[in-house]
Amino acid sequence: PGAPAGGLAPAPVDRAKRPKVPKKRPINPPSVETVEALRTKATPRDATAIALMAYAGLAPVDAFSVQWLDWRGGVLSGTRQKSGEQIHIPLGRVMPSIAADLSAYRSLSSPSLTDPIVGPQNVASWRKRVFYDQLGADFNPYALRHLAVSLWLRDPDVTDLEAADWAG
Repeated sequence: PGAPAGGLAPAPVDRAKRPKVPKKRPINPPSVETVEALRTKATPRDATAIALMAYAGLAPVDAFSVQWLDWRGGVLSGTRQKSGEQIHIPLGRVMPSIAADLSAYRSLSSPSLTDPIVGPQNVASWRKRVFYDQLGADFNPYALRHLAVSLWLRDPDVTDLEAADWAG
């Protein structure tokens, strides 16, 4: 079709349909009380994995791959499996009770420094078999990571830049 009398022709883009942007579901991290209730029902190993996700902000795959040599002087250091980036999270500073829990868990056995803290584990299998079936969690374990970030952002001793750095 041509231009209307005395005007410009419509632009082809005017006929294009705009793509629909999917709505993002709100992320509602579990409360500390919910996490602690799960941890009390879990084995020491699974309770430690949950703590690493909920308080160190690790993704499940990272929680099952960190080694004891990554835990030094209250700082958890290591490499994120997905991105390869280095992490350095001062758990002794931001979550001293978890630092104590890690030390207590380590004393249950005498692992070598290169042993994984809680792994190795097939994360998908653990999520279904332990997290959902045995512990009865009604949220995705990735929500635990969001709890850690929420806690860091509420902590007056943690800057926003530190929280962003630790979250990756």
